[in-house]
Amino acid sequence: ICRQVEHHLEGSIDEHRNLSFRGYLWKVFSYCFVASDRNHNRIFYIGNFIRDIHVILFFIGQLSNEISNVFLKNYFQEDRPRFDWRDDLTNFSYGWPSGHSQFMAFFVVYSTLCLIFKFSMPFWFRYSLISINLIAFALVIHSRIYLLYHFANQCFCGVLIGSVSASLWFILVFKFLEPLFHNYLIKSDFGRKIGFCSIYLKISNENKNKIKRKA
Repeated sequence: ICRQVEHHLEGSIDEHRNLSFRGYLWKVFSYCFVASDRNHNRIFYIGNFIRDIHVILFFIGQLSNEISNVFLKNYFQEDRPRFDWRDDLTNFSYGWPSGHSQFMAFFVVYSTLCLIFKFSMPFWFRYSLISINLIAFALVIHSRIYLLYHFANQCFCGVLIGSVSASLWFILVFKFLEPLFHNYLIKSDFGRKIGFCSIYLKISNENKNKIKRKA
């Protein structure tokens, strides 16, 4: 199955390229289950497209960002603004760096980099999504300071740490980790034995026509 897919899409399997807008929507939830009988044994092949791997790697990056925030808070142990009315409503924890600020910075920076460099879509749609991200980001930061959960410097440092972490993780994922997954799952004997096809698929009209002709 894997070899047949590679043959049908010869010239299409390449390093991860920009996806067309309609192609992205078409494949965003794509899992292909292909069943075949060999010697009366039913084998299920799961074609996991690169976006599925990317979602997992994004989650790992966000989780690592959260773990680093907990570590930094407990290491530096910098207090939040102290107000009795608020302390009675919430559990005490340290304030540097702001967890909400660091989380939002990682999410917004990483998703913005993906929208700019990895996905091909209409200009207005791309920058509408980026604008929504930035507005939500600004509202969260403002609320943490306005409601006296953090000092301004705690939020600023959270933003800085989250932004740097997101940028480094983005480079690591797209330059090293995704190609590594691709090469291993496609080319290794293990990947072929379990029937696992992980395909860098450049969605284009030419490739869509190839798929239709082979179907």
